[in-house]
Amino acid sequence: MRNPLLLDACIAINLLATNHSESIAEALEIHFLMARQAATECECLDIADDKIAVRRQGTEATTMAFADVLSLVDAEIDDYVQLARDIDDGEAATIAIAKSRSLPMATDDRKARRVAVEVGLTIPIGTTSILRRYAGIANLTPPHVAELLQRVRNDASYIPRHTDENFAWWQQAIHLGS
Repeated sequence: MRNPLLLDACIAINLLATNHSESIAEALEIHFLMARQAATECECLDIADDKIAVRRQGTEATTMAFADVLSLVDAEIDDYVQLARDIDDGEAATIAIAKSRSLPMATDDRKARRVAVEVGLTIPIGTTSILRRYAGIANLTPPHVAELLQRVRNDASYIPRHTDENFAWWQQAIHLGS
């Protein structure tokens, strides 16, 4: 059984940019979940029957299962409304659900990470932690890791901050493919 991980929109977009989100979930034994509000922020996602599917572009549009959708329940609404005063709706819903259901979450947003800790959650993991762990478990070659990170940088416009715990790893790994 895979462990749940609640993603915000930015993490989902970064993982989808790798074109390996299914492999990442499988290798890390993770089951991706998203708050409905976060999923609607991702234009590349379709929501139907509480499942999120990714629209892939190409000669023929295809879809791929990505995550399960979680809707706020009555007990989470007050926290959501309070959190949405300071952070965007997707992150507010993600934090409210993570807190209420004791789920681990992932976000790169500094303010959302701070708010998550303030409401009693453990520090959310970020894109670099997920990708570094995946690279290690999947025994990816340095060129493959570089390609993965370059996709995230180029397609999702993501570059970790200098303060990211994996910034040095990212910089070294991404330049091996240059």
